[in-house]
Amino acid sequence: MIPIFKCYAPVAQLDRVPGYEPGGREFESLQARHLICPLVSDDSLLSGFLNLIVLIFACPAVLAESLVLDYADFGPQVAAHRLLGPEWWQWQAHGDSDPKTQYSIRIVVYDEGSESNVRTQYPLIPSENKDYRWIPLNQAIQYLEEEISKDTLKRTTDSLKKTRMRLRNYFNIQAEMQ
Repeated sequence: MIPIFKCYAPVAQLDRVPGYEPGGREFESLQARHLICPLVSDDSLLSGFLNLIVLIFACPAVLAESLVLDYADFGPQVAAHRLLGPEWWQWQAHGDSDPKTQYSIRIVVYDEGSESNVRTQYPLIPSENKDYRWIPLNQAIQYLEEEISKDTLKRTTDSLKKTRMRLRNYFNIQAEMQ
């Protein structure tokens, strides 16, 4: 019989973090610093080896599940709406008539296969104006590549390149040779 190991990483409880988005500071999902993995408890050399194998190969998969970004990280609404939807609460039929109204819409880019976990971790809460858009990593990268290639406005292109780099770094994606 082959033992099955499951690894757990502590998750920040965002509803208990004071000051949601205070002062324009950004929030990023952070990788867990401690993993909880049930390991073989025997003191033999084989058990130590199995423990090491479990830590190296089984647990890291939980670390890079999602990254939370701002709507603006994907460019202006005129471009980003095709990926993210409109830049107002998704539970409303339309945005405010005042163009200065700001909506704190967070974009959760997630690694393939973790959508249900991400939707559970970052739920829509209309009563608290918490609006998340869940975007698979491959769609986010494809969108960024397309918009960067248009090179419409230098400032926007530079911002999109920074977002692409953040995603590549966070999810450990190697850049293709250009």
